[in-house]
Amino acid sequence: MSNHKSGYVIAVCLLTFFLSIPSGFFFYQIGSTVFWSVHVTGELPLPSVPGLTQKQISYSDFSYPGLWRDHFVVVRFDRDKIMAKPAMGGFATVVDWKVSLIDPESGISKDTGWEFNGDYMFRPKVVGDRLLFCGSKQQFEVIDDVLEPSDFPFQNDSAILLDNEIAQLHWNAKIEKFVVTRRKSEGWVDDSFLVLPVVDQVQHPNDIPEKPYLECLCRGNQIYAFLKTGNHVYFREGLKRQKIDGEGKPVPSDSEEREAVAGDRELNGWSFIRNEIVDRVLPGWTVNQFGTLFEGKPAALIVDQVSPGYSVGHFFKFDGQEWSEIASHPFPFGSNRFRVLTRSGVQSPYVVATTSTGTGFAYAVEPPVFRQIERTGPAETWKSVRRDLIVHLAAPAIAIVLGLLPGFAIWLLMVWFTDPHYEFGIQSVRLASLGRRGLARLIDFAWIILVPLAVGSIWMRDFDWLSLAESIELKLDHPTLHTAYHVLNTVVIMLIVETLFLVVIQGYWGMTPGKWLCGLRTLRTTLRPCGIARSLVREVMLVAETFQLICWLPPMLSIALTNQRQRLGDLVGDTIVVETRSRT
Repeated sequence: MSNHKSGYVIAVCLLTFFLSIPSGFFFYQIGSTVFWSVHVTGELPLPSVPGLTQKQISYSDFSYPGLWRDHFVVVRFDRDKIMAKPAMGGFATVVDWKVSLIDPESGISKDTGWEFNGDYMFRPKVVGDRLLFCGSKQQFEVIDDVLEPSDFPFQNDSAILLDNEIAQLHWNAKIEKFVVTRRKSEGWVDDSFLVLPVVDQVQHPNDIPEKPYLECLCRGNQIYAFLKTGNHVYFREGLKRQKIDGEGKPVPSDSEEREAVAGDRELNGWSFIRNEIVDRVLPGWTVNQFGTLFEGKPAALIVDQVSPGYSVGHFFKFDGQEWSEIASHPFPFGSNRFRVLTRSGVQSPYVVATTSTGTGFAYAVEPPVFRQIERTGPAETWKSVRRDLIVHLAAPAIAIVLGLLPGFAIWLLMVWFTDPHYEFGIQSVRLASLGRRGLARLIDFAWIILVPLAVGSIWMRDFDWLSLAESIELKLDHPTLHTAYHVLNTVVIMLIVETLFLVVIQGYWGMTPGKWLCGLRTLRTTLRPCGIARSLVREVMLVAETFQLICWLPPMLSIALTNQRQRLGDLVGDTIVVETRSRT
């Protein structure tokens, strides 16, 4: 140690304190981000890894897209700009939204300039030629290409055009009918209810009848209604409605009274799209809109689950007399949300399938097949994954760089104010510098980590990562899960073997690949080989003194402030690190 020991120690402590301020501020920012993310969204700010984290990659893009002017309408928000505003009982989440139009074929995205903030989820809704954005509490409508607030009482049900005005269809559980709500002078009021086909409803295990699902497609003054009730799917051109009086009770016509007396169970103008019992339903299976037009005629999509996690879409066309299947397509593993988007004119529609992790696949229906649009699907998802991973991996990289700043200063002070010579008996050596020890450790870490990763990457070069993510998310068996398990076991075994190999060769020869390249050697303080036991103690203590390899300041300070340049692992194991060629 230098004759100016007190001044050296003070200089080391002061430099360490001031150069640790950027690192401390960085960790404070990380801690604040984690705190507010958990407080506001209830989620840790983790990278978006399908199947492993709760964040959906493209949930707001392709789970509920609209098709307006033959462009996908997607509503996006920046997760980093989610705000929490004070509200009764705590905080309310407020999100800034932006609307984009995407050309389905080219994938070119156009910013509309429409921005709004409000609910945690908004869905685009196209009714005729009108475009609405509907949240649970707020609604907006595009009027003359300008986004305006709307008072439409959207409740995740159907919207239709009656006399060129928007009306709403919502399910009334008390009377078990769809009620039509229209805007009048006194506000939105119930106007009538729909006459549906008389069918036997399906009972769930808790004896609650299954709610029918109704979707209406409006083209000009024409309404095409598609109804799923029980295990059947029905179609009707136009809607048969029954008026409601001032007390909310139905007002039957003469013909309807006669039908009621006769006990008529006819379909009331509805026809079966597929007269087949469909009992293969995926948990969470939804067809958000299955009615559409194909070549100007009514068409529909019906999705079956053929086995857990696998679903097949069947596309039907109506010729005015009967329905026939004209195309089918197996959807990617894990697909559980489907949507049909009707294009203008006589063009074929688009079908969008979304998997459990939020990955969207878009197809153009071109009988007898579905043509996948190449610019959608897993490539876009994994591009987002890579971007999120790079951003999140940058945080520990920055933390390591900032944490090494005191190390560079300590290294320079040691060069100027400490004596590297060490003697035991008649033997003399030079103690290794902090810089060379750090470089040797970096080489060892790279060797331990990169070799197994390279082997795993070669093994899984053509691996189906998306199916693996879906199998984890859905907790379903899939061949990719077994492959990933075997590869992971192999990589872990390689890591363990490499680490033990380093411990053994360091115990026998005092060297690791990093120390050999940097000309260093680990010895006992008696300048004899350190042995396997002491080598193992050094590596175990390294994990403890660096707080699981996160903070390297404690070992650097220990090396700087001990006479033999020993970190805690060296002190416990009674070892030192020396320059190989300096031994005399």
